[in-house]
Amino acid sequence: MEKYIKQKKGITLIALVITIIVLLILAGISISMLTGDNSILQKATDAKTNTDNANEKEQIQLAVLGSYNESTELEIETLNSNIKNNISGVTTDEATEFPLTVTYTATGNSYTVDENGIVKNNIPNNIEITPIYAKLYDNNVLILSAINNYIDAERTLTYDFGKIENKSETNYYSQNNYSKNITKIIIHDEIVPETAAYMFANLYNVAEIENISNINTEKTSSMESMFYNCKNLTNLNLNSFNTSNVTNMNSMFCMSFSEYDEIPPKLTSLNLDNFDTKNVTNMEYMFSSCVNLTSLDLSSFSTEHVTNMSNMFYMGDNGLPDYDGSKLSTIFVSELWSTNNVTSSSRMFQNLYNIVGQNGTKYNSNNRDKTYARLDTITSPGYFTFKNN
Repeated sequence: MEKYIKQKKGITLIALVITIIVLLILAGISISMLTGDNSILQKATDAKTNTDNANEKEQIQLAVLGSYNESTELEIETLNSNIKNNISGVTTDEATEFPLTVTYTATGNSYTVDENGIVKNNIPNNIEITPIYAKLYDNNVLILSAINNYIDAERTLTYDFGKIENKSETNYYSQNNYSKNITKIIIHDEIVPETAAYMFANLYNVAEIENISNINTEKTSSMESMFYNCKNLTNLNLNSFNTSNVTNMNSMFCMSFSEYDEIPPKLTSLNLDNFDTKNVTNMEYMFSSCVNLTSLDLSSFSTEHVTNMSNMFYMGDNGLPDYDGSKLSTIFVSELWSTNNVTSSSRMFQNLYNIVGQNGTKYNSNNRDKTYARLDTITSPGYFTFKNN
């Protein structure tokens, strides 16, 4: 009987120890769920921040809509007044020329409004370049983050690329041929690349890039081949990109399309309205074989420092039957456009069969270089149409 009681006490003690261990494990899981970069609390904070940003931007945008004059020009004095009179808890920098800076005192969030009425997060000048970490999840989703240990708890991790380094003549995700599996990219948080060269190159099955505005390009010097051969993207809105420090846009949107590659690129919409290209020197092959674009608005492009425009709009003869070149018929430029310093422009408009200038000038295979890279007028024919910047 005494032996039985001792055995029972022993079993009870073991059960108690096991129970304590289980409780500690559960407590650890609960704490990890509540803290950390991917915690419930952090997600709630991020959601509130995103909501605040969206609401604040909407308030400013409403003030913008009420600040145009009869000539549909945005007046900074009227905008300044509308913001201060109609939005509570804000201050402005009282600028007399755009951009106008608006700051919310409660949240500390700051925004800028440019002459086109575009509202953007105000980026501090002391911003630092961040590392970029890439992870591939189930459903072929690639997530980029500046946080090394970020894990998406709602997905199953397939491959960890680690920190992606700057590469040349290739893309970042070529290990084990994973690049062909990626169909969607999510930019989880703000990343600040020193160079965006080849960042998404050859990801030809990617159909969507979510949160592309989280790519802060203020410090970026090169966008060479950034979207090269992203053939499954149908639209790109790059209004959030700050390209003021970019010098190289060689092959940025270039696509491959040949008799050996019969699937044409799907890109039909490309928004470059806010592109600042005053420091760019190389635009070679920039829009080559974007065969499904019908128009291209380059009215924000300042090209006074560009020296290379070779093959810029080149639509190669892919050898396919019944191929009649691209659908691109209209290219808009403004007074900022110049080819004065261009020294290389061979095949700039090669096979751009459907292009028509504002005065009706059509494609002529004898005029494929920079000679016709100008506004189409009665006295000087060209392939471009004017649009105010």
